[in-house]
Amino acid sequence: MRLHLVIALALVALSVSATAQTVLVQSPRYADFRQLMAREAPADSVTIPMTLRLPDTGQDRHPAIVIVHTIAGYLEANEGWHAEEFRRAGFATLTYSSDAALRLREAGTPGSWAAAVAEAYAAFRFLADHPRIDAKRIAIVGFSFGGEVAKLRT
Repeated sequence: MRLHLVIALALVALSVSATAQTVLVQSPRYADFRQLMAREAPADSVTIPMTLRLPDTGQDRHPAIVIVHTIAGYLEANEGWHAEEFRRAGFATLTYSSDAALRLREAGTPGSWAAAVAEAYAAFRFLADHPRIDAKRIAIVGFSFGGEVAKLRT
């Protein structure tokens, strides 16, 4: 009985990991919103690992949702659970651990909100260029800190 459970869980884990793609996305780190909106050269940039997971629908191209976590960071029990529900509904999901959230949480670093919005734009650009994503159907959802990022991004 236990062996069957272990085999079943292993197969589920393999099927989930087979559709996951972790990529490194460059995001500008702006000092403030004025700099972001004026499209000035950013203060610097940061490389953010992002994880794209596709639904098992058999479609060539999928609508996608960028999921932004709380100030506490990405949690499988929160953002991961919601991402799985979105995939069951046919959406690709893109999750990432926000460098701006970490900086805001640790030091209240000025410019962190502008950097967080820039990260969301970088996520959208990545998805729009991805061959398996329908660039006309990309949305963003966030929780707490991520909700504010989603609001500021739109």
